[in-house]
Amino acid sequence: MDLLLERSLAQLNEITGLHVRPVPKRNSKDLTIHLLVGTRATTLHTTIVAAPTFEMLLARKTQHSLFVVPQASRELLTKASAEGINLLDASGNCTIRARGLILYVEGRPAIRRHPDTKAIRAAGWWCVLALLARPSLAEATIRDLAAAAGVSTQAAFDVQKRLSADGALIRSPNGYRWVPSQWRRYIDQWVGGYQAYVRPKLLLGRFRAQGELSDVEERVQTMLPAAAWRWGGESAARRLAPHVEPSAVVLHLQEDTARTHMARLRALPVQEGGNLLLLRFPRGRVALEGPRPDTVHPLLAYAEMLVGADERQREAAAELLDSFASSAAP
Repeated sequence: MDLLLERSLAQLNEITGLHVRPVPKRNSKDLTIHLLVGTRATTLHTTIVAAPTFEMLLARKTQHSLFVVPQASRELLTKASAEGINLLDASGNCTIRARGLILYVEGRPAIRRHPDTKAIRAAGWWCVLALLARPSLAEATIRDLAAAAGVSTQAAFDVQKRLSADGALIRSPNGYRWVPSQWRRYIDQWVGGYQAYVRPKLLLGRFRAQGELSDVEERVQTMLPAAAWRWGGESAARRLAPHVEPSAVVLHLQEDTARTHMARLRALPVQEGGNLLLLRFPRGRVALEGPRPDTVHPLLAYAEMLVGADERQREAAAELLDSFASSAAP
């Protein structure tokens, strides 16, 4: 059993006195658990999330899901409770609603973690993206993996070690390979890591550009050099999935030319809203390997679409992910 899951369930047992019976899933670190409430058993399906965000949990929740996270803040617990999201952390903080059971615990201090369980930071998440986007990189050398992800060899080595210890990568004759069920689980982890660590470093700002979205996109295509930009988020998804209707133009731009290009696009900075979201160019080659030369990779666009997403945007993001995963899964 995964150490985080084991600790979290032990804390839940200790705090509530409930009988927690885990049932392992084949080829997965997740579990089905049975909580005995009186004489009735409630079944929940656990999903481990290393870097949780509310938007990602909301997009992935089901009636019988229980998300297990390293640490849940009071704000996250409050939002999860309001939306009926079952959530449990390693300290026993939780919000759980199931048949015959309502639990809410907050304020328990975080358990000190072993150094090997430290959070993956931004460079590491770029490496995770590269491994997800191009699964064959699991068999590559550390140097080649680092070059593809645009990170240091140390960051690539640390991620490979972390995913191997987590059971996501296993040894193969040529190096490593993905465990298929873990590949899909790590897409969820990537979304959380993107929102927590990657996106704050990418964000250049929001802008209000003159005209409709189609006018803004036309100016991008006609006024900016092709090598200087890529469509991201919903703008990329509209070109990769047939039913996506963007609420704003999302553009990855070379940072050193951003000010000049914003003047060409007749765009002014705004604190909130706007119709143009500007992000820095992503790291590495893989993040730019979209199905089209003018888009970023679908997994990068997918993660951006889930930032503050409403139901329509989550459905559009799911459509984009399905179109990618159907052909790319290891």
